[in-house]
Amino acid sequence: MDFLLQLLFSPLPTSAIVSLFALAAGVVFYLHTRPSPCPALRPPPPVSDRAEHLGSGLLHKGLKPNSDTFIGIFAQNRPEWIIGEQACYTYSMVAVPLYDTLGPEALVFIIDRAEISTVLCDNEKKAETLLQSREEGQTPVLKTIVIMDPFPSELALGKSNHQEPIPPKPEDLSIVCFTSGTTGNPKGAMLTHENVVSDVAGVIKSIEVVMYGAGAKVGFFQGDIRLLPDDMKVLQPTIFPAVPRLLNRVYDKVQNSAQTSFKKWLLNFAVERKFAEVKQGIVRKNSIWDKLIFHKIQVQHRSHRDTYREQEVGVSGGQVRVMVTAAAPISPSVLNFLRASLGCQIFEAYGQTECTAACTFTMPGDATSGTQCGIKGKNVFKGYLKDPKTTAEAMDKDGWLHTGRHRGNGFRGSTLHRRRLRNVYGRSGTVAQVFVHGDSLQVKEVYLHSEQFSIENGLLTPTLKAKRAELKNLFQPQIDKLYANL
Repeated sequence: MDFLLQLLFSPLPTSAIVSLFALAAGVVFYLHTRPSPCPALRPPPPVSDRAEHLGSGLLHKGLKPNSDTFIGIFAQNRPEWIIGEQACYTYSMVAVPLYDTLGPEALVFIIDRAEISTVLCDNEKKAETLLQSREEGQTPVLKTIVIMDPFPSELALGKSNHQEPIPPKPEDLSIVCFTSGTTGNPKGAMLTHENVVSDVAGVIKSIEVVMYGAGAKVGFFQGDIRLLPDDMKVLQPTIFPAVPRLLNRVYDKVQNSAQTSFKKWLLNFAVERKFAEVKQGIVRKNSIWDKLIFHKIQVQHRSHRDTYREQEVGVSGGQVRVMVTAAAPISPSVLNFLRASLGCQIFEAYGQTECTAACTFTMPGDATSGTQCGIKGKNVFKGYLKDPKTTAEAMDKDGWLHTGRHRGNGFRGSTLHRRRLRNVYGRSGTVAQVFVHGDSLQVKEVYLHSEQFSIENGLLTPTLKAKRAELKNLFQPQIDKLYANL
């Protein structure tokens, strides 16, 4: 012990002290200058800087900073999509989203209709699609294709040729969103910056901005829809926006699993008791019905494939506290069932491209469904690009946007009856999809078709809605034969 104390507290020779200081200085220098072992952990430049650099690069290539310049964005959801969009807004240019699921004919139509000279792509496959149509003389207006991975040359070009932002005016075009075209060619809904800001200040501010302020995070999927269940398991969302098509799968799967009369009665009784609580404002996951029946729907199970696995029904991780259904009408029976069984707040939203996406949103504790929608305000679009006739059909002279829809119940008149028929037939476990056509409101005959409607065969839109015109043309021989037999 004496030896140890003497070693620790004895004065060091000058050479040793100098050596220690030199070693310390070397360590400090190394820590400050060494390369990062993981460059991905380095914080990227601010989005605003990257948007300015990209926008400056596009201007240096000859584009004009005004609302007559349309920039196509041909990519899946990813950070560079947002950067490209913000680059357009920073210099008063107009963003035009493009989708490969629209099909090559629709792409050609949009590029020509909007006179898009520059397109930002996320991969070479999409660029090849554009180049092929260009080489075939279908899109002569297209001059430039920029690959997003990850804008290296354009960012560098813009950084070295930086231009000050040129902000747009409220009435300037912000984005032209082409609808998926269920009844013909896509229609380009023109949205101004005033439209977008109005929507943000109204609906979106109360949701996204509040969530971001509380530290919420957003997850981008990997880009492959088949890997979405894996993305969901990793993310374990607490707030989960969903489309009715996905929620219908949950409903159908649970209903079809109750194969005996007793199981059907027990399921319906449990839903009835839980929904009675929901109507009283009680939302919970710890009732006797949750423990006996609904637990399998709420959390992930990895047992036999016939159980309600979340990678099949889409409710992942058991952490969901708020769910929003939007993008298409949802049946009241399905919505009531989900509100009872999932044990979380489920809000029904309605909107459309023509009113800058969001329009109506149910209030907490509102367990009703089905409200007629007519829209007027700063969020209503400017009109359809180069299509005054269709614009006049959508808006009246007083500025009202006539949607022709009921929140949750679809269209009025005969279309409403067709939707009800689809919902009835669609409940069958042996029926995958339904297309109802008729000049009267009665269904007299049925034709069975073996191939499912899909985006790939051109019968569904990118938002998975039926393309009625294409379906009618496809089945016209069968329709004529069915009417002939009446």
